[in-house]
Amino acid sequence: MSKPSDITVIAGVSGVGKSYLIESLRNELEDVAHFSAGSLIKKGRKNTDRDQLRLLGERAVLLNQRILVGQFNKELRRCRSALVLFDAHMIIDIDTSTVEVPFEIFQEVGPSRIIHLRADPKTIRDRRISDKARSRPEIGVEKIAFQQTRSEHLARRHCQQLEIPFYSFDSDECLAFFNEMSSKSPE
Repeated sequence: MSKPSDITVIAGVSGVGKSYLIESLRNELEDVAHFSAGSLIKKGRKNTDRDQLRLLGERAVLLNQRILVGQFNKELRRCRSALVLFDAHMIIDIDTSTVEVPFEIFQEVGPSRIIHLRADPKTIRDRRISDKARSRPEIGVEKIAFQQTRSEHLARRHCQQLEIPFYSFDSDECLAFFNEMSSKSPE
C-alpha cells in the first residue's frame, strides 16, 4: 500500500499529554492509526525497554532515530488508516543533556503537519511525578519550560523547512481542531 496522505506528528515534551490526547482522538475519530516513536524504536531494537532508550547516551539515541524511521516505514506499509498520528519528540532528555532529533528524521517520515502540544510546565511536572508507569527524569518547572520552548521552536523550524503547516495547541484546542477537520472531510 502507498503511504497514507495524512501523517500528523504530535510532538511535545515528555508528560505534556500526547498519549492521552492521541487516545482521545482515536476514540472520537474514525480510521485513525497511532504510532509512538518510543514503541517503534523498542520494536526495531527487539525488546529494549522504551523508557531506558534515552539512557543509552547521545550517540545511541541518534542511532535509534534511524531504527525509528525504518520501523515507521515498515509499519506504514501495512497501515490501512487514512489518518496516522505519530507521537514523537523534537528533543530527548538523556539526563545529562538533551538531544535534538535531527530534521532528516522528520523529513523521512513525511508528515502533512506537525502539531506541538503544550501545557503549563507545572502541570507537566506534576504529571511526570504522578505517572508511575513511566521512568522519566525528575526535573524542575524552569527546565520543563525551557525544553518546551526549545521543542516548539524546533517543530516550527522543521515545518518551515518541510513547507507544511505548524500548529501549537493545548489538548482541548487540538481535539477541537481534529473534530473540525474531520467534519470538513468528504464522505
